[in-house]
Amino acid sequence: MKHFFAEDILHGLEVKLKLPCGFVQILVIVFGAICLAMVGVASGLGGIIEAGFSANGILLGPLLALFTMGWGCPWVNSKVRSILNRYLVV
Repeated sequence: MKHFFAEDILHGLEVKLKLPCGFVQILVIVFGAICLAMVGVASGLGGIIEAGFSANGILLGPLLALFTMGWGCPWVNSKVRSILNRYLVV
């Protein structure tokens, strides 16, 4: 993580620094503390995360079925297109 931050973020912002060893060690400690804090937050949101996964499955399941049907059954595309053209005039 520290290498990503140092190379991509700082050099992407045109900050030309030779990172001293102490600065890199501070980055490691800061990113470690952030990760530990996120673990604590995620453990406290157990029910909300499960509800999010359920909503994700409810929404993406039919979308996957439509994509697979359009990819695997090309004759369905023309029927669906004719129905959509009848109701959705673009």
